[in-house]
Amino acid sequence: MADALLVAEGLSRRFADVDAVAGVSFTVARGEVVGFLGHNGAGKSTTLRMLAGALSPSAGRALVDGHMAASLEARRRVGWLPETPPLSPELTVDEQLAFAASLKGCNPAREVPRLIERCGLGELRRRTMGTLSKGTKQRVGLAAALAGDPPLLLLDEPTAGLDPAQAAFVRALVRELAVDHAVLLSTHLVSEVSALCGRALLLRRGALVLDERVEALKGKGLEATVLGLLEAA
Repeated sequence: MADALLVAEGLSRRFADVDAVAGVSFTVARGEVVGFLGHNGAGKSTTLRMLAGALSPSAGRALVDGHMAASLEARRRVGWLPETPPLSPELTVDEQLAFAASLKGCNPAREVPRLIERCGLGELRRRTMGTLSKGTKQRVGLAAALAGDPPLLLLDEPTAGLDPAQAAFVRALVRELAVDHAVLLSTHLVSEVSALCGRALLLRRGALVLDERVEALKGKGLEATVLGLLEAA
């Protein structure tokens, strides 16, 4: 795809004698929200770590806006929310976001208020990470991923552990971000892909077995198609 912001080409990762990810190729363009589905252990998080430049592939490559994923130029263009956000329990929300902003080369005095407002954290900014609920930590992690307004967002289970109100807030934020960002969203929820995503990818035992428009899948029965492919394992 000519306007692809993210390109994965034959991306593979082997641990000992196990192929966690095997020859995965796909693209994500600006303005797209792409859902990334698969069983636990299918290789989704490993793939996201390679795309974020946090893990070297055994073969293949990942490009972010034309830059190799592990390069500084690529990392500046990526906002990554891991399944468990790397938060320091002794830091306040303000301090955690100031640290994230400084890593992206931003002025924390300007960037932190923007992140606080965008993620609805105003009443919590003086609270330390160790006192927050899992769902609130997830929102802080998402705010940290947005530091520097990177064009590509890699979100690993962003609504996991959230109560219904928090999950609705995050989904609304993703819809807003989708206007001018590229978003790759890992989830276990077919309903979330149906509600948020324009395309769906399905990883099974490290191999990509589905890359299709969500509207086309709805016409065939989205949930039945996904479950059928998963059960084929």
